[in-house]
Amino acid sequence: ILVVMTGGPLDLSLYKINDDIDAILYTSYPGQAGGMALSHVLYGMYNPSGRLVTSMYPNTYLDRVALEDMRMRPEEEEKPNSNTLGNENDDGNGDRYPGRTYRFYDGDDVVYPFGYGLS
Repeated sequence: ILVVMTGGPLDLSLYKINDDIDAILYTSYPGQAGGMALSHVLYGMYNPSGRLVTSMYPNTYLDRVALEDMRMRPEEEEKPNSNTLGNENDDGNGDRYPGRTYRFYDGDDVVYPFGYGLS
């Protein structure tokens, strides 16, 4: 079981396909009682139900979207002077802005979509 404690989404694609990892427990900010709650989950004393509150994008997303670019909707077509950061490892979409959030993102497949989760 991989336990991830972080304040934001990460590219977990390498762990998702790893045969040695049977489950990923994403705890975000667990709070003061987080350690005790985590132990209850890991030892089967509690079965949580949770869903991701954000989409988890592949690392290539960071190559295509500048941190200071706050547009939400994707561009309809590629623009030569876009504010995105394309690079030589591009996925073939050029500098086309893929959008942000589960509502507008239309780029590569996400690692885990908004609302994903099991119990």
